[in-house]
Amino acid sequence: MSTDATPAPPHPPVERLTPDDPRLSFDGITGWNPEGDGADGGLLPLRMPLDRLDTTLSANLARLACTTAGVRFAVRTDAASIELEVENSPGGSPLDVRVDGLLAHRWTGGPGRHRIAFALPAGGARPAEVEVWLPHLSATRIAAVSLAGHLSPPDAVDRPGARWVVYGSSIVHCMYAAGPSETWPALVAAERGWRLRNLGLAGEAYLDPLLARTIRDAPADLITLELGINAYIR
Repeated sequence: MSTDATPAPPHPPVERLTPDDPRLSFDGITGWNPEGDGADGGLLPLRMPLDRLDTTLSANLARLACTTAGVRFAVRTDAASIELEVENSPGGSPLDVRVDGLLAHRWTGGPGRHRIAFALPAGGARPAEVEVWLPHLSATRIAAVSLAGHLSPPDAVDRPGARWVVYGSSIVHCMYAAGPSETWPALVAAERGWRLRNLGLAGEAYLDPLLARTIRDAPADLITLELGINAYIR
């Protein structure tokens, strides 16, 4: 019997990134809401500036503006897996993971806090562009994004496309889409290489002044407005 100790296999390297790390190329947002429960409450990506959102008199608009429709981040990595620490509000819709432009995973978990991991096909072979689309019907707060098994450091993804801002009601929000990366604005943006900023708000689109100012101040090469569909609700 040998008395020589066998060294334990090395653990794959893990790098834990906060959501505001510049290597996570977030798109479709204007900033962050840091308010959360506890030290690991995470950050909520915002589609509208928080100071403007505080001026609305519509509780429905305020709630829907916090949903993460069209919000996604991308990272270039050769990691074997990616893990997300998220907290979803009630509402429930899938979370999509795309690798090099193709849908690789769709997670259909519900509200509450979750730690979810997805295998990546690169696994150290070559860097891939990994894009995570957050749920479009819930407010999804992110505590951390972890990459495991990588040989080279993660890097930001360059987004050279035209900036497209699209505003409207549930037709733009796409509440019943199969997944957040398969709403019609997401599909159009992917086909044309545009950078989507989705300002769809189900049951809204009343030309609220705060939305007009948000669109005015948004970096945009193209603006699309869907109007009038909810004119008789109020």
